[in-house]
Amino acid sequence: MFDLWDRCERLLVLTSPSFDPPPAGVPANVRYVGPICDDPAWVEPWTPPWPLAARPFVLVAMSSTYQAHDGLLRRIVAALDGTEVAALVTLGPGLHAGEVAGTSNVAVATSAPHAELLSGACWPSLRTGLPPDVSLKRSSSKRRPARMPSPRWKLC
Repeated sequence: MFDLWDRCERLLVLTSPSFDPPPAGVPANVRYVGPICDDPAWVEPWTPPWPLAARPFVLVAMSSTYQAHDGLLRRIVAALDGTEVAALVTLGPGLHAGEVAGTSNVAVATSAPHAELLSGACWPSLRTGLPPDVSLKRSSSKRRPARMPSPRWKLC
């Protein structure tokens, strides 16, 4: 399949390079163009079981295609369980309801309108080259990405 990609005049990668660390060299036809921030046509409305403004909101989504990520989602739910956040895990078309269970503060839904849920967030921050919870800080006289927890889900 990779030989087909080499034949393309342009290969558009719909993410930031910071989410997809490139190999030693990126082919000349590859362009990182940033994420698609629109909801897909199959998204259904979702009503939160708790007020979203009451606590920091965490949206966990890796659901465009099935990637054997059901175990990872279960571990994420377990890690968020009992924390001071309200979280939503969306399953998408690759997993079925019931394959990942929620908790009192972590809801699980097949889909939800991400653009609506994150309307107060700064989507353009995803296009800056760093994930929203990553910033550059000086360490050992070198600049390197370092995980910096955000106090709120709002990124601006």
